[in-house]
Amino acid sequence: MSSFMVILKKIKVDENVITYSYSPEGGLKTGILSYYPKEDKCVVEKESGYKYEALGMHRGHAFNKIKLMYKENKFPEEVLVAWG
Repeated sequence: MSSFMVILKKIKVDENVITYSYSPEGGLKTGILSYYPKEDKCVVEKESGYKYEALGMHRGHAFNKIKLMYKENKFPEEVLVAWG
């Protein structure tokens, strides 16, 4: 069985936007994701640049985690999201 992961690192959190950088599979390239809670809108501010990222799997799991953190009002400096 395969497992996958993405690491999120906090950039900004306020009442308008929650922004984290993300690094699929713990790689060196990072992207940036923002969640706008008032609009319930997720935005890819910057792609990480990995070829397989076109599948959107890492971003999807990262966005789900950011939304969950918003609902729980918990925003750690760094968080690991794993699935598989």
